Amino acid sequence: MGDALVRQPLQLAVLTTRVFILDAGFTQHRPHAFAGVVADLSIFGSPTASFGVASGELDFEVLPRQGEIVSFAQLISLPAIALPRIDGFSFQLRVANVIHAPRGGSFSIMVLLEPAVMRNGADAAALAEYLERGFGLGVDPF
Repeated sequence: MGDALVRQPLQLAVLTTRVFILDAGFTQHRPHAFAGVVADLSIFGSPTASFGVASGELDFEVLPRQGEIVSFAQLISLPAIALPRIDGFSFQLRVANVIHAPRGGSFSIMVLLEPAVMRNGADAAALAEYLERGFGLGVDPF
């Protein structure tokens, strides 16, 4: 049995923070595979009125690709922050572009999301506050 398959132990490198995931009744630690990815999205108070830009770092288990959807509809780490009621908005935004830029020997990744277009300024303000409080994104109003 010289050609027998030898199993090597799985080794994981922890990049930054850990997330507790409930999996079939067991809690396990999982590192974020893509921690500190810069995200950027424009917020509109109507189809013709810009409100501002939300940007900051987000952690992803898997890096979203162009055309895929990023959901802001669920806050696992801060369930006490309520999802605002915004009629006609799903809190899901499509990835417009993913930019990989080398920086000092490591890579910086930016995910550009399609704009969030609200029906009015009050809805845009509610979304901005939710993104700030729930995800730590900074919102720069126009």
